[in-house]
Amino acid sequence: MKALLAVSLAFCAAFSAQAMDTIYRGTNQAPESAVCYYQSGKFYADAGRKECLYAHPGHCVCKGPGPASPAKNALYRFNGGKMYKGASVNAKDAVATIVEYRRKGGATLEAKIYEGFVIALNEQYELSKSAGDKTETANYKITRDGKTEEKIPVLFTVDGNKIYKGDSKDDSQCVLSYTGEFNASRLLFMAMILSQQGKAGE
Repeated sequence: MKALLAVSLAFCAAFSAQAMDTIYRGTNQAPESAVCYYQSGKFYADAGRKECLYAHPGHCVCKGPGPASPAKNALYRFNGGKMYKGASVNAKDAVATIVEYRRKGGATLEAKIYEGFVIALNEQYELSKSAGDKTETANYKITRDGKTEEKIPVLFTVDGNKIYKGDSKDDSQCVLSYTGEFNASRLLFMAMILSQQGKAGE
């Protein structure tokens, strides 16, 4: 029984270590380029997960370990692919909007991020098989009023576990790269806030 318990604890510890993801400055994924580390809804300054920078368990993010609550300590709130100031969900308080173009399960594979409140009108939607996994693909018309398509400048592009500045996929424009998979709201937060942060431990 003790041996089984020891094996279970070792397995849990190994899984816990593997589940930590790293966010890097640019494309260089050397340890010294780490901006921060992510695990279980929290961003940490250190690989040992002692100093929690932000808690982002769901629809809100706060400074420190949390809990993140819209009632009192939300720095930002996320709803419908939009990032709002504080606990607001008013269009005038929208900081940015992420529009997904490819998704696998809950993970965003490709996306564009626009400043402020943006509406994506669905033009085409399809399900395809990619390497045995279900991949959702969508194309959109981008608008601010929900009616008229607009050419709105792209703040960031998400593709291939990288976040690029503007509408680029050139490595020279890569602001962040990351291991693991992230959903749309976390990628939106990473692009808008973490891309402005210094390296881990600074």
